Amino acid sequence: MGGEEVDVGSVGPGETYGELSFLLGVTPSDSVSAAEGEEDTVVAQLHHDHAMELMTVNPVGMRLLYKELARQMGRKTRKTTKSMKPFAHAQSNAV
Repeated sequence: MGGEEVDVGSVGPGETYGELSFLLGVTPSDSVSAAEGEEDTVVAQLHHDHAMELMTVNPVGMRLLYKELARQMGRKTRKTTKSMKPFAHAQSNAV
């Protein structure tokens, strides 16, 4: 797409973005920005390296963070799977 911005989704209050990259300790392949007109947007960023440091200081807090990330990833996976069912059904009927 040659550096062109493409809107691939949105997140709301309390939701996370880039969970898999964070958990794997790799650089995210995408970026996030606030929608136009959303002046009250607050974004917090937690780098994997800092999380590893926090794990030694506050292991209970980090366990809760990882649990929340897993919960949100599960929710997103279910939502994606559900949205793909009509597509899969249409493909099976085309055969």
